[in-house]
Amino acid sequence: MKRLLIPLLAALALPTAVNADPLRNILKHTLKGGTKETIRNESKKNKKYVSPSTNFFGKYRSKVEAEEACNIWITKGVEYSVEIPGKPRGRYLYLTRNGYVIETINRYCRFERDTSQYLGYEYTGVKKNEHFKANDRDRRKKANIKKYFKY
Repeated sequence: MKRLLIPLLAALALPTAVNADPLRNILKHTLKGGTKETIRNESKKNKKYVSPSTNFFGKYRSKVEAEEACNIWITKGVEYSVEIPGKPRGRYLYLTRNGYVIETINRYCRFERDTSQYLGYEYTGVKKNEHFKANDRDRRKKANIKKYFKY
């Protein structure tokens, strides 16, 4: 009886399966240079991928899941280009007389430590593939909080 009971308890105590593939891809590509386009490319390739699920109370189970959901929300935003006067940290599309032109998305996330959540901001005055010059960047209006990712 003891021979059967101990392996049975061990089998029940161990987790059955863990799917960490999407998180592993995000972490792997973050080191290579950016999560926004990596997540966008991964979600196009992997149509079966489901965003992190919320529990009954509308919260994500962990900080990692909330951040991942926020990053996925970012990729569904509108792409536009902006001319900036200084050299950008990442990639740029081309160089003009007034500065560099970068392509970006109208959404971004910020972590708020006091409330344990990620806040999803969105620029409202942006149209798809619109170009903003260096002196008219204020035209894209103020970024407002559009979504909350609590954990």
